[in-house]
Amino acid sequence: MTSEVVLLRKQLAEALETTLNLKQGREKLEEKTARHSQTVVQLQASLDENAGLIAALKENIKGLESQLAHKYKFLS
Repeated sequence: MTSEVVLLRKQLAEALETTLNLKQGREKLEEKTARHSQTVVQLQASLDENAGLIAALKENIKGLESQLAHKYKFLS
C-alpha cells in the first residue's frame, strides 16, 4: 500500500470514531433533554397547583375578614 492509502485509511478511521463520539454525545444530550422536559412539566404542574391553593386561601381570607368585620360590628 502506498502511504497515501494508509493516510486515507487512518483519516477514515478517525472520522468514523469522531462520528461515533458525536452520535453518543447527541444521544446523551437527548436523554438529558427528555429528563429536563419531564422536570419542567412536573414543576409547571406544581406551580399550577400552588396557584390554585393560593387563590383558594385568598378567598378564604376574604371570607374570614368579612366574618370578623360582621362580628366586630355587633361587638361595638
